[in-house]
Amino acid sequence: MLYFDVLKNELAAILLSSVLSTMIVLAVTGWVYQKTKKENE
Repeated sequence: MLYFDVLKNELAAILLSSVLSTMIVLAVTGWVYQKTKKENE
Protein backbone atom coordinates (compact mmCIF):
# COMPACT_ATOMS: atom_id res chain seq x y z
CA MET A 1 0.00 0.00 0.00
CA LEU A 2 0.93 3.63 0.11
CA TYR A 3 2.47 3.92 3.59
CA PHE A 4 4.09 0.50 3.98
CA ASP A 5 7.44 1.86 2.80
CA VAL A 6 7.33 4.61 5.41
CA LEU A 7 6.37 2.14 8.14
CA LYS A 8 9.10 -0.27 7.08
CA ASN A 9 11.73 2.46 7.21
CA GLU A 10 10.59 3.67 10.63
CA LEU A 11 9.68 0.33 12.21
CA ALA A 12 12.64 0.27 14.61
CA ALA A 13 11.86 3.77 15.89
CA ILE A 14 8.17 2.96 16.27
CA LEU A 15 8.87 -0.24 18.20
CA LEU A 16 11.50 1.39 20.39
CA SER A 17 9.28 4.31 21.31
CA SER A 18 6.36 1.98 22.01
CA VAL A 19 8.44 -0.23 24.31
CA LEU A 20 10.03 2.71 26.12
CA SER A 21 6.75 4.52 26.65
CA THR A 22 5.15 1.32 27.96
CA MET A 23 8.01 0.83 30.42
CA ILE A 24 7.76 4.44 31.59
CA VAL A 25 4.00 4.16 32.11
CA LEU A 26 4.43 0.93 34.10
CA ALA A 27 7.17 2.45 36.25
CA VAL A 28 5.21 5.62 36.99
CA THR A 29 2.05 3.65 37.73
CA GLY A 30 3.93 1.40 40.15
CA TRP A 31 5.57 4.37 41.84
CA VAL A 32 2.26 6.19 42.28
CA TYR A 33 0.64 3.01 43.60
CA GLN A 34 3.39 2.56 46.18
CA LYS A 35 3.17 6.19 47.26
CA THR A 36 -0.59 6.12 47.67
CA LYS A 37 -0.52 2.76 49.45
CA LYS A 38 2.07 4.00 52.00
CA GLU A 39 0.00 7.12 52.68
CA ASN A 40 -3.12 5.04 53.38
CA GLU A 41 -1.41 2.78 55.92
